[in-house]
Amino acid sequence: GYRTLLTVHDEINGECPFENRVKAKDRLCQLMIESAKKICPVPMKVDPCVEVAWTVELTDELEDNIYHMFKAGKSYDEINDETHACEELVNAIVKEKELVA
Repeated sequence: GYRTLLTVHDEINGECPFENRVKAKDRLCQLMIESAKKICPVPMKVDPCVEVAWTVELTDELEDNIYHMFKAGKSYDEINDETHACEELVNAIVKEKELVA
């Protein structure tokens, strides 16, 4: 699932469950590019970004840091203070990392 929260100029901001982030990002990029083709013949490029909060991009490095902080025994509040990751996101990252391991 995914839902659009806000559109600003050439941005579309939405939210989805952690496990849907890649599918949602890829589909949104595809939709933005395809819809632009109908009105503008110039090739378009989309620069997607997955964020934990409005200003914190969720990178592989940040996911690793969150995972290691959790495994080191930091509380959800401590992790949130440092990364802006909520308890639900921390649990999703830990679950995904441990499935891969």
